[in-house]
Amino acid sequence: MIEVTVLGSGSSGNATLIRSERTSILIDAGFSHRQLKLRMASVGWDPARLDAVIISHEHTDHICGLRVLCKRHSMPVFSAEATFASRRFDEMGLTRIEHVNAGEEFSIGDLDIKPFSVPHDAADPLGFIVRCNGMTLGHVTDLGYAPELTARSLQECNILVLESNHDPDMLLYGPYPWPIKQRILSRTGHLSNSASSELLAKVASSDLAVVFLAHLSQQNNTPELALQAHTKVVGAAAGLYGPEIVVTAQHAPSRSIRLC
Repeated sequence: MIEVTVLGSGSSGNATLIRSERTSILIDAGFSHRQLKLRMASVGWDPARLDAVIISHEHTDHICGLRVLCKRHSMPVFSAEATFASRRFDEMGLTRIEHVNAGEEFSIGDLDIKPFSVPHDAADPLGFIVRCNGMTLGHVTDLGYAPELTARSLQECNILVLESNHDPDMLLYGPYPWPIKQRILSRTGHLSNSASSELLAKVASSDLAVVFLAHLSQQNNTPELALQAHTKVVGAAAGLYGPEIVVTAQHAPSRSIRLC
């Protein structure tokens, strides 16, 4: 069994709760401890029951709750060495640090996890493949484009958490300053709806049951546009009965999806 809940995803915070029969982890801790606790409580969980936290990269919307979470509930934190070396970790006082490397699998309880590199403007950003009891989860947000390595890594997933950050027209004609628009559109920025759907078309198969669309911009995207872009491709890529698509939100957890 593997169960996934996106506790929230967007430019103001990101965290995904993954549970098996014996293990529970967070990928990223980008909300305050209070918010993490409230959001986990809404799906019947408690931070004290977490076995570990995995950090994809050091940006604030992925780590802002990490210091208090680890202070109150002693647990190991897994991430790339370069991520821990970044300035944002200097004053956290983390005591249980585990370095991981792209391409090298590690285990937390009955979860087998393989990190892979993604193109983003951070020290050593990572996506993750999580396997448990024959089920495979892919988790990839915060990437400017999808290289072949990303597509290969996400083959044969049963559940996929996938960035669908922005609609290009909304971004270009929206209120952001031009330097921020350039950053988002760059090859180390964020995936647009169309780029995300193109990646989904490459990796979708009959094994893919659920896709969570994550990290939607509140200013430069809408759930309807993201859903429309991906609905167009999944039927052709995965057959008549394509995967269910769940659009995540910044302000509240998604519903939990369990596969056995």
